[in-house]
Amino acid sequence: LIRKGMSKQSHSEVILSKIQNLFQKANINFNDLDLLVVTMGPGSFTGVRVGINLINTLSFVFNKPIFSLDSLFLLALSANHQNFPVVILMNAHKNQNYVAQYSVYNQRLETLLEPRSLTHDEVEKIIQQPHLCLGDGFDFYKDDFSAALRKNLLRKKEFSDYPSCLTVFENFKTLGLDQLNNLDKNSWKTNKPLYIRASEAEEKLWKGLIKDHS
Repeated sequence: LIRKGMSKQSHSEVILSKIQNLFQKANINFNDLDLLVVTMGPGSFTGVRVGINLINTLSFVFNKPIFSLDSLFLLALSANHQNFPVVILMNAHKNQNYVAQYSVYNQRLETLLEPRSLTHDEVEKIIQQPHLCLGDGFDFYKDDFSAALRKNLLRKKEFSDYPSCLTVFENFKTLGLDQLNNLDKNSWKTNKPLYIRASEAEEKLWKGLIKDHS
């Protein structure tokens, strides 16, 4: 977010102002909440870190429990009424995707492949039949996929390639959020981000491209 005459705002500054505006419009405050819901990743290293740190801080300050779920599952949840298995391809950069695979039965997802980072060839070995494909990784890398892989990745325009908080509300009962007392809830002490890959700086350090000055 850039304003004329001002420097670029950080992730944390943007998200806090957005939350304040949202609460003002809804005429509520944090004490009115029963539960905090957050995605733990994978995704942008900085984005995941900021989101988890913020939600943990709010949990600590206002003594609220946290329900966390991974962003690939949340994206797949938007398609839990389809008849096809679902594969999520989220751009992980450097010719890799964050990938998860799910079967769909009676509007419920069963995890076939836990979130991980895979190359295009590794994805092709897994996807041997038609799957509904969601995620920005398809459009980013589709020209690099083999014809066989593209044939098995079905795309539907009604589905977004990005997870949305609206999916949580639309699947309130499916996620068990209507049974707050029975939820497996985290606190700020135990809620952790899902980092499948290291940060770019860590990868460069391991490869000897930068020096460790600690």
